[in-house]
Amino acid sequence: MWLEKINDKKFKYTERYTDPLTEKKRKVSVTLSSNSRQAWNQANLLLNEKIAEKIKRNEELPLTFGELKTKWDEKYKPTVKESSYRTTQVYLSLISKYIKDDVLVKNVNSNLIQDMLDYYYFEKNLSYNYVIHLKTFTGMIFKFANRRYGLKYNPVNGVSLARKPKTNEEIKKEKDGYLSKEEVQMIASKQKSSHQQSRYSLITKFLFLTGLRYGELISLTESDYDGNKITVSGTYDYELKIKTTTKNTGSYRTIELSSNAKEIIDQLIEENKLIKNNKDKYIFISKNGNPISIQAYNQSLRAVSKELNIDKKVSSHMLRHSHISLLTELGIPLKAIMDRVGHEDSKTTLKIYTHTTKNMQNQLVEKLGKIEI
Repeated sequence: MWLEKINDKKFKYTERYTDPLTEKKRKVSVTLSSNSRQAWNQANLLLNEKIAEKIKRNEELPLTFGELKTKWDEKYKPTVKESSYRTTQVYLSLISKYIKDDVLVKNVNSNLIQDMLDYYYFEKNLSYNYVIHLKTFTGMIFKFANRRYGLKYNPVNGVSLARKPKTNEEIKKEKDGYLSKEEVQMIASKQKSSHQQSRYSLITKFLFLTGLRYGELISLTESDYDGNKITVSGTYDYELKIKTTTKNTGSYRTIELSSNAKEIIDQLIEENKLIKNNKDKYIFISKNGNPISIQAYNQSLRAVSKELNIDKKVSSHMLRHSHISLLTELGIPLKAIMDRVGHEDSKTTLKIYTHTTKNMQNQLVEKLGKIEI
């Protein structure tokens, strides 16, 4: 560091450093009103801070997995919704239980990642899709290290997870993953006759008629309805108790309503006029003015289904899948179904579409077999 006197009241302190990007010498300076020993110390401190700020772009790779995970988390959190971030933390906690925070990054290899996936899938019996999410997030952490710190490898690359043979229960669950129109009618009718569940009955019908996600349904306000269609513009965050943005860009959509779906909304809007605690004008609320929780609604579905001897794990999401199956039976094109239910990726829609069309073909063969010629 050296000093240049500008005038009697100004002194310029300058220091050199090496730019890590160009490897050329650069200078930083600071001007103070004194050249005393105290001023020299102050200038030295300020210049070191300036230099640190200049070169911090070229950070070194964190030594431990815990440090790397924290750095990734700081960059990841601002890019997702709060609800998605909370879900991510559940996956990260499982990853951290297997790969401890003090494990050195250089020692995290493909064998360790493979062992983690196998452990959670084969020993802890987590679902295949859940474990694949663990793999995805682990890969994201190391992709961040590749980009940010120049790490030359990603231990997740090349790691795979073999599926277990399907159990009879899984085959049954896949086969029974949808409700028929008759089953929906039975459930809705039973809910309507049950004490304080008439609104659950309307929700059941509306989900089946529209294919909405439950969070999308609960977030609907009167301003989202124009008398003929609804605009799905968000989902409901139960923790924050607010309406947030949709799951993805494809989820933001307009849905034309059938006459019976319009009747449900019209009825609820009229009934809601008697409820005082609803300043945001939500449509699907309890008699107390609160959005009806998915836990309470699904509990109703399970209880009613059990009473009706419907041996399926009925949920709000099953009604969404049942809507897709219904549209398939009606001959609606795959792309139109995807647009209606807000699927950007065709994988889920196509799986239901294929399953339903296969059943329709089997029914066709059965009917042809009954024809006598």
